[in-house]
Amino acid sequence: MFPGDSGGGYLDINGKDTEFSRLQAVDYGAAIINSSTDKSLLTLNLSPLKKDEIAVSVKALDMNAIFQGGHGTAGDLYKTTFYGPTQYYLLKKPKFGSVLMGSLKNTSEWQFAGTDLNQAVDMAKNNKLTSSAQASYLYHGKLLGNMDIVIPELTGNDILTLDGSVSISGDMSKQDGALIFQGHPVIHAGQTVSAS
Repeated sequence: MFPGDSGGGYLDINGKDTEFSRLQAVDYGAAIINSSTDKSLLTLNLSPLKKDEIAVSVKALDMNAIFQGGHGTAGDLYKTTFYGPTQYYLLKKPKFGSVLMGSLKNTSEWQFAGTDLNQAVDMAKNNKLTSSAQASYLYHGKLLGNMDIVIPELTGNDILTLDGSVSISGDMSKQDGALIFQGHPVIHAGQTVSAS
């Protein structure tokens, strides 16, 4: 990356074919460019998470949680032997009631994940994939230069919004879903934006 004029930076793919699964550009100063005379193929195969990137730890419901309830993070996996053999539960809310008073049977607080650790971990990962895939994709930066851009069908909500600028000498294609181009006015001293 090279510093840009207004923050961000430039990533010059320099005639190489490149694929991204995530883009994190929060301002217009970020740019993916190809300054080479050799055309590049830029593939934006975006996905919020990949299953093998998700780490799941198993927390034990301690005596305080059993008697008084507690706090946690929605999506976390817990184990308990309160009802006999080890059982696994996924927390749905940041606060839960007393296990002794039946909190684990409250389906608005807990999701039963079974008695097999591997299946419970897999369920936790699938839930995190599902929840992360609900957002659409947004790129605030610039795409510039001698390149073709290919955007395959995206995981989850198949919408990509390009919020910066695109100035390429090649082709751009999007398989299925939606591709939205939007811009923002540049405000100069003494000017205001009116909603018209």
